[in-house]
Amino acid sequence: MKWVCLFLIFGVAVFGGEEEAIKRIHAHLLVKDYYGAQNAYQEALTLYPESKGLKKVYVQALAQNGKDEEAIQFWKKSGLKGDLEDPELLETLAWGVLTRSENSSQFVVNMASLMSAFFTDDVRAVRMLLSQLNSTNAIMRAMAAQLSPHYRDVTLIEELKRLLKEEKIWFVRLEVIQALGAMEVKDIKEPLAKIICHARST
Repeated sequence: MKWVCLFLIFGVAVFGGEEEAIKRIHAHLLVKDYYGAQNAYQEALTLYPESKGLKKVYVQALAQNGKDEEAIQFWKKSGLKGDLEDPELLETLAWGVLTRSENSSQFVVNMASLMSAFFTDDVRAVRMLLSQLNSTNAIMRAMAAQLSPHYRDVTLIEELKRLLKEEKIWFVRLEVIQALGAMEVKDIKEPLAKIICHARST
């Protein structure tokens, strides 16, 4: 019993309590250090095996690391499944599935993932739109351009302006022009003039 008490006292001194342990895991997630987050979770779990907060942040770590199936299985087994009134946790699981689907080799899955992210009205959809604006698939680039005005994010505008100058596929460029117009971007007159002049000369 004495050694158990000493271990717990040492653990609290090292980890600074349950909340500090959770914050430490969040810090690893912030810099996308998923290996560090998992290690921090395993260490904290020895001190707080029943902590619901630790279990939730571990689900988040798995989902963000693209291990959505593992995250869902852990969610079911850990007793968190009964906590259906935690929309943030359910949202984390859903975004884990969407993120993995985004990287699928199947075009239909990619498209469904992008559309699902778009309709969430969540800032995380911006990252997915940016990713698809750089897709090797012209249809995905065109769709991402078409959906971008809904968010009007500065990074999206800059990427669309880059595509306006560099995009070679005409139907994609047309969606880019329409998107920038819908966003009321003023400083695209010069590249537009060049496109028009080039079109007239060919």
